[in-house]
This record gives sequence, C-alpha cells and structure tokens, in this order.
Amino acid sequence: MNTKTKILSIVALVSILTTNSFADSSIYIWSKSFGSVSNQKIIKLMNKYNIHQALISFKKDQSNKFLAIKMDRRIKAIPIIANNTYVYKKNRYKLDKKVNYLEMFSHEIHLDVEPYALPELKHHRKKYFKMYLNMLNHLHNYYPQIKFDISIPVFYHKMSNFSELKKYVNNIYIMAYKNKNQKHLLKEISYFSKDAYIIQNCQEFKNKTKLIKTINFIKQNGYNNIGFHDWKTFNKLK
Repeated sequence: MNTKTKILSIVALVSILTTNSFADSSIYIWSKSFGSVSNQKIIKLMNKYNIHQALISFKKDQSNKFLAIKMDRRIKAIPIIANNTYVYKKNRYKLDKKVNYLEMFSHEIHLDVEPYALPELKHHRKKYFKMYLNMLNHLHNYYPQIKFDISIPVFYHKMSNFSELKKYVNNIYIMAYKNKNQKHLLKEISYFSKDAYIIQNCQEFKNKTKLIKTINFIKQNGYNNIGFHDWKTFNKLK
C-alpha cells in the first residue's frame, strides 16, 4: 500500500467515525502555532472550552502531525487553504495542486481566501467579488466530492450577487470583527442565516470572560455555530 492510499484509507475511516458529530464551535490554528504545540495540548484545551472543530493550516513537514489529530475522535480537524492570490484565474493550477494535496487528508477544506486584503484589489469590490465567485464555481465544478467552507467578512452581504455564494459552499464563517457593542454586532450578523458560523477575533477582548459573554450573546440570538480566531490569541487571554 503506497503512502497516498494509506492516508486515504485512514481518512475514510475517520470520516465514518465522526459523522454527525462536533457541530457548533471552531478555532483557527495557523501553521506556526500548530508546529509549536503538541496535539495532546490542543485537544485538552479544546475539550476544556467545548470547542469541537480545529481549522488547521499546516506545512508539508507537519502532515503526519495533522493526520494524527485528524484521527482523534475527540475533535474534528479541517485543513485550511489561506492564500489570497488564489482568487486570480492565473493561479488556478496552484489552487488545484493545493486542493489535490489536502484531499488526501480530508474531504472538507476551509478556504480563507480574502481578495479584499490585496492592495491592488481592495478598492474594487465588484471586481474581486466576481473573481471570488469564479474561484468558488471552479472548485464546486471540479471537486464535487469535497465540501468547501469559507471565511468571509461581514460586508459581503452588501454584494448584489451575495446569494450565489451558497450554491458553491458547505459552511460559511462570518468574520464578525470590530464591533462597537453587542447591538452593532447583532445588526452585522443579522444579514446571515442562523446556520452561519459567527467568528470572533480574540485580539479584541481583554479577557476570556468578556469573550465568552459575547459568545453567549450570539447564541442567545439564535446563532449556535461560533468560532475563535485564533489559537495563539485565545491562549493569551486570561
């Protein structure tokens, strides 16, 4: 059995074991953080705070580490693609190469592609949103066997063709950042369906008590899927 076949066999088994589990909270873990902490510590902290999904960006030399945490039944691990330039059509080959690689580990992939963060595109909303939709359409058509989740900013709801997003993706994670107060937060997230994941930026909170208070407010208003960005800043909160 070659390496790819072995990985696919393990992933298929894990998929069966974790079906219909771990449905309501997530935390982002970037490769630098993932490489600096043990899987056991990650799982221990996630269980402590009842966080069920880890969205993980990992390098190739961390692939065995990711596979090990993917196999653990106590959490669900989803790999991240985070490269804003993948929105360009000229980079489809690079995007496809990344998807093909990650498919060995998971049939669900999280896309953290933010074209508005690119200096040359940030003032051209209609242009970059169309490019973003084209990218999602490409992935939807070429990889029907994969579930794609996406992270998007709250202002995407203002796009005239925003509803098209839902045709191409599995779960939508709303980066509900920079809120003045709870009233403002509720207004921002009210444009999205109740099954969306509402993500909070841990850097914006003085301590975990204030963060958890906001999370509870979000849940009280019918949004049960929540998340934390990111592992490093979450752990710094007292």
